[in-house]
Amino acid sequence: MEKETEKEQNIFQLAFWLGKNLIDCPEGGNTSLETIFKSLREEINNDEEQITCRCVSGMLTKMFPNSKKSTIRSQTTGKPITSFKNLLINSCKDKEVIFKELHKMVPKNWFVFKMNTDEVIFGYFFELQFNGRKPFLQLVINKNKNILVKIDNKELDCSSLLIPSAVELTSSSIASLFRCMKLINPCQGYIIKYEEEKQYGTSPQCTIETFQDRTFIINILRHKDCSFISPLRNPAAYRDITTNNWLHLPSESLLQRYKNAVQQKPGIIHDMMLWMNSEAKSQQLSREGFYGGIILDEMSIQEDLQIVHYKSETNLVGLSNSGSEVQHMQVLKNGKSESELADHVLQYVFSGLPGFRWPFANFPNTQAPPANIFITFWTCIDAL
Repeated sequence: MEKETEKEQNIFQLAFWLGKNLIDCPEGGNTSLETIFKSLREEINNDEEQITCRCVSGMLTKMFPNSKKSTIRSQTTGKPITSFKNLLINSCKDKEVIFKELHKMVPKNWFVFKMNTDEVIFGYFFELQFNGRKPFLQLVINKNKNILVKIDNKELDCSSLLIPSAVELTSSSIASLFRCMKLINPCQGYIIKYEEEKQYGTSPQCTIETFQDRTFIINILRHKDCSFISPLRNPAAYRDITTNNWLHLPSESLLQRYKNAVQQKPGIIHDMMLWMNSEAKSQQLSREGFYGGIILDEMSIQEDLQIVHYKSETNLVGLSNSGSEVQHMQVLKNGKSESELADHVLQYVFSGLPGFRWPFANFPNTQAPPANIFITFWTCIDAL
């Protein structure tokens, strides 16, 4: 438990550092993830397993929505690396802010809700809607530099969200605080998938609400005390749900055993295909449910090489592997056969017409070019 708390504290320290030391640059600035991570590690002492490049990349996407993730060639190694456009490291000297001028620091989409000689209250409406109403977030800063956060007039426990109880009145610290507020999201509840699940809405502990995003409207179940979810606490979020006496959910160890019931390896996994077919039949999908399309999702991962023992087999996990056809093509192109550590993984997900989805194949790579995607895509179609 102490180790997990330390990890959460390091993650918030990371978020605050990013908000304080990076700035938006609409004119076209470009900063590599490697440069940001190197500067971060020089100032923050942490365990390498706790704060990784992938963790930093995810934080940047949430805190700087105007930045664009891209891939460029490293000037030193020539290898493809991740970079963020419209983002620069802040080299300007930090300025102290007088409390009576604090209201001038309000960022875009925020507004000054209330102001007097003792405190300033900033307001922000979330884009999400519940029963046609947008949740309202308030950030209160008083003249003693103390912080208070509310959602719909319900005070949040800043310590549980890993938000400091006080802040320095400087230009970079205030800007960082506003960016960290973007990591707080209203709880989006549990999506009602089947008609029989609506019976839980009659419980005094939860209600059925209409959730509306920019792209869709769905019915959800929400607990009466549920007001927010902090992405900073993803590892502990499941425990919070299981302890609210609302839903009886399996333990974390059981979920891990269920997830690892099929050995995960690169390419098409025969057992995973059988599992998908069995799950579709258990949900009593109609004939149309067995038809659909394929979704491609490529995500960055941390480079790591591990020795995995499974039954009588021993394998190296972490190398780029997009199938034999891609390997043969690379040998013909480069004139040699070599192995590289994977820093991306390309996942294929079957998406049925009624909404049934199932990931059935993955290919670790070093950011797949179009030719590799073409080959693996048709390999997946053939398997389906």
